[in-house]
Amino acid sequence: MAMAISSHGNNSKLIVALWGAFDRGSWVSPQLAVYLECLDPEFSLQAKTRAEQGCPVVPGPMRNSETPATEANEEVPTRWAGQRLRKVAEWFARPTRWENQLGEEMARQHVERRPDGPLQRSAKALAALIYLCSSRADCAEWVDQLRTNLSTRQLLGAEVHKADMIAAVYKKNLNDIWSDFHSGSVSI
Repeated sequence: MAMAISSHGNNSKLIVALWGAFDRGSWVSPQLAVYLECLDPEFSLQAKTRAEQGCPVVPGPMRNSETPATEANEEVPTRWAGQRLRKVAEWFARPTRWENQLGEEMARQHVERRPDGPLQRSAKALAALIYLCSSRADCAEWVDQLRTNLSTRQLLGAEVHKADMIAAVYKKNLNDIWSDFHSGSVSI
């Protein structure tokens, strides 16, 4: 969120790095997808490409290998952005915020049942993208077609984390903080 409200939000290297983490089957793929929907002007195209392929997990390190260290150092957020990041993290970490919206039992299960392998990680990523794209006018037709595809339905059958609900809650929280920020009720 701090990146979204700072000058770094429109950074193409950041968007490439976020998609890279998403493609590697990150445990937080629903949250990454929500940020990407906000930050990437090409989100629909990128999501469609991945979803139609079944969101295959691309092997690689979980760190940002797309940006060389020398370039990354040029993009280090300012102290001001770092302070914003801490305040945003504090806002999201409010006690029981996640549990109240997602359900304490479901949140506990989500933490305990990390994705076991590439199949579950692909399924989690796909469910998040389908949820996010389902409300976008430029995606409606292909999302409907994708949902009727047998291989898509089989892959979604392996999804045990309710990534669509995670993305929904995360998107709502993101929209709430965005509204609070713009209304002035939260000073970051």
